[in-house]
Amino acid sequence: MQAQEAADFGLESAGPFELLHPLNPQAEKWIKENLTDVQPWQKFGLAVAIEHRFAAEIVKEILADGFRLKEF
Repeated sequence: MQAQEAADFGLESAGPFELLHPLNPQAEKWIKENLTDVQPWQKFGLAVAIEHRFAAEIVKEILADGFRLKEF
């Protein structure tokens, strides 16, 4: 049996938003470098609230950069 690789990001549906959770320091760095216009109200600890209409594009970018993502 093969061990599953750990995810770098978690994505959680939270009402009108998706919460993008960085699960390691590299994911935290990606958020800081790529989501540069995050407003204070969008921050939930290390997670970032993203409107559903933008989530798919952000997920595409995360995967294109070689990260792994899991849904919560």
